[in-house]
Amino acid sequence: LQLMERAPADALIHGRLEALRAFGIDAQWCEPARVRELEPALSGRGRAAWGLLVRDDACGDCERFVQGLLAWNQARGLRFVPESPVQALELDRSGRRLRALHTPARRWEADAFVLATGIYTARILHPHLRLPVIPVKGYSVSVPLPENEAGSSVDGPRRAVIDDTTKLAVAPLGQCVRLAGMAEVVGHDRRVDASRCEQLVQHYQALYGSLPPGARRHWAGLRPMTPDGTPIIGATRIEALYLNTGHGTYGWTLACGSARLLADVLGGRSGALDPAD
Repeated sequence: LQLMERAPADALIHGRLEALRAFGIDAQWCEPARVRELEPALSGRGRAAWGLLVRDDACGDCERFVQGLLAWNQARGLRFVPESPVQALELDRSGRRLRALHTPARRWEADAFVLATGIYTARILHPHLRLPVIPVKGYSVSVPLPENEAGSSVDGPRRAVIDDTTKLAVAPLGQCVRLAGMAEVVGHDRRVDASRCEQLVQHYQALYGSLPPGARRHWAGLRPMTPDGTPIIGATRIEALYLNTGHGTYGWTLACGSARLLADVLGGRSGALDPAD
């Protein structure tokens, strides 16, 4: 549910709805009264807001997803080598084909290499390729929610909410609510700025009221951004080298579709998406 501070103009309503529905997405605009029905925790708090409701939208814990995906693949034979950073690429004499990757432990040879290395992709490829991917820093605050007698969370959001004014993202995750947002261009600095996290809390409180007491988990991470937000997926001019990077704020959203697109490229199959785009 995306919250809007003002009633959207007719042209904006029709334009956004048509764009979503063209992709088969069930969406509708909601008046403030309907927004408060959908999100009772907003009732009587903060400003009245219009909302764009996307019925199939959802939220989840990407950390748990990745851990589960790794375990699922390992059970099917995947060999996973942690703490093994790529130190160098080894090209053939012509400089046109990637022959091996060098890590502290060994030299890796393969028929094809996929770099899904996020913010580190540009560093790894230098000086063989120049890639327009930079890190953009974001923050999150995870807050435990109290339970009622039935064991359900109380006074928390029911669904994923994005506030169009502050760009705050709110995600209910079981007995926890996660607040996320911000965009800082600070290089590879991963330090957590407590004042930034407090801003997220203040934005939340303006909508939902005070947060319950409890240990809060502050976190900061770096998104791999391209200039126009389009990820870089597919083959490169170096034979046997493929990329899957630059997804910005939509890394998990686009993860499975990106993998499918890349698998089609590697297998020489025509898929639902044109890799040239």
